[in-house]
Order: sequence, then C-alpha cells, then structure tokens
Amino acid sequence: MVRIAALALLFCACGPTTFKSFCELSVEASCRQSFRCRPDESKTAFTDQAGCATELKSRARCEAFDDPKCVLNGGATAKCLSDIQNAPCTTTPGALPESCRSITCSSNGVRCSSVTSDASSGGCSYTLKDCGDQNQYGVVCVGSSCSCQKNGSAERQFTGSCAMNSADRLTQLKTECSYDLQ
Repeated sequence: MVRIAALALLFCACGPTTFKSFCELSVEASCRQSFRCRPDESKTAFTDQAGCATELKSRARCEAFDDPKCVLNGGATAKCLSDIQNAPCTTTPGALPESCRSITCSSNGVRCSSVTSDASSGGCSYTLKDCGDQNQYGVVCVGSSCSCQKNGSAERQFTGSCAMNSADRLTQLKTECSYDLQ
C-alpha cells in the first residue's frame, strides 16, 4: 500500500497536503535512500525498510501532526520527497534537500462560489467552481469507486458512494481529497 502511494505521488506530481502524511512519506523516502546508499549500516540498525520506517515515524512522532487545519502545497511536498529519496549517497544522513525548506502551512482556505452536481445511472459528480484560486474541485463516483478531481483531472482514489448531501461532499473534499476549502 505504501509503495502504491509513493508511486502515485511520483506519477501525478501531487504530494501529501497534511503534515502527518508528509511526515510519514518523508520518513519512508529517507529509509529508501538509506537502504540504497548504506545497505549494510541500514540493515544493522533497522533490519529492513519497513522496520526503518516504523522506528523513524515513532521517533518523529508523525501521528502528532494530524491537524487538518494546516494544508501543504502538494507540488512542493512531492518535489521534496523525490529529492529526499534520490539524494546522492554522499549526502549527510538526515540532511534535508533545499526543496524541503520551502514547505509552509497555509490555512486560509479556498472559497468557491458555485456548485454543480450530477447523478446519472451508476455514477455521480459534485464540483465546486468559481474558486478564489482559479481551480475547480470535485468528486466523481462510479459505484463505490470515487476520485478526487482538480480541474477535471483525477488525483486520488477512495471508496465512497453517491448517497451524500452537499455538506457531506464538502467535508469529503476536505478530508478524502485534502483540499483546503472553506
């Protein structure tokens, strides 16, 4: 599951938008880099990459960063994670690449002024338009398979349904999709 999430980040260039998920994925990227560059030392300290990730997530207290009010730029976090994982083996262990230093929290939230929804046989869509950041945000579901949509492009898959009201959809856009919306 973690590998699928990491591959999805690399292919869609959208990184995590919460501190908790960024913490977890940055630890995993660091462990991959460590095992790639210093396999013997890493195996001695952690046995395998999964053990490394579990130990370092605990040390970093990633679970403490579960604050949905803070939203990170997904593009910036994706670049940072890629730079951590692909850092040259001459890099000092634990040193953060320059791309990671520019990641900041924003919590203003994007305000959208119009909503469209559509329900058809076997599927539904809910889209927020006329948003302050010039983007459109939505959810499209077919059966129980739903995807977060930004400007019409699928970003994240999750299990859901069409049986939701507008308030629930907005909550879903914030929680399942990690969109910073008001």
